Amino acid sequence: MLDDLSTGREENLAGVSGHPRLSVRKGSITDPILLADVVRGVDAIFHLAAAVGVRLVADDPVRTIETNIYPTEFCCDWPCREAEVLSGFDERGVRKNPKERWTEEDDLQLGPRLIPAGYGCSKAIDEFLALAYHRKFGLEVVVGRFFNVVGPRQVGH
Repeated sequence: MLDDLSTGREENLAGVSGHPRLSVRKGSITDPILLADVVRGVDAIFHLAAAVGVRLVADDPVRTIETNIYPTEFCCDWPCREAEVLSGFDERGVRKNPKERWTEEDDLQLGPRLIPAGYGCSKAIDEFLALAYHRKFGLEVVVGRFFNVVGPRQVGH
């Protein structure tokens, strides 16, 4: 596990800290050397890292985009290159589908360009990257979409 602990504390893992398959590394997902070391030889990656906090997202959109996009690409690319897994790539068409209830197949709704939507766009790019690596290299991918997740042990900012 790699975490910079910017939205949590190491004590939150006390209940599982002795597990033989848990290794906790403190650091940023934006550190490519550390990230390469963490993902080397793994069977699966659960990528839950993101720039979080309304203030950070609004005040520093460049950091938000860089934090959300480049590490995701690296998380997907490194295991594929390391294993040299190759498969076919199928392109999927995009269709317009305005509905009251959205499904996985619907078009994205990001809002007007005049309102900063860097966070939403960067997370959408993360999904596109992960799915493209799945199609091209067979990388198993599960996308989780969290919205303003908070909990009793999370820091307030």
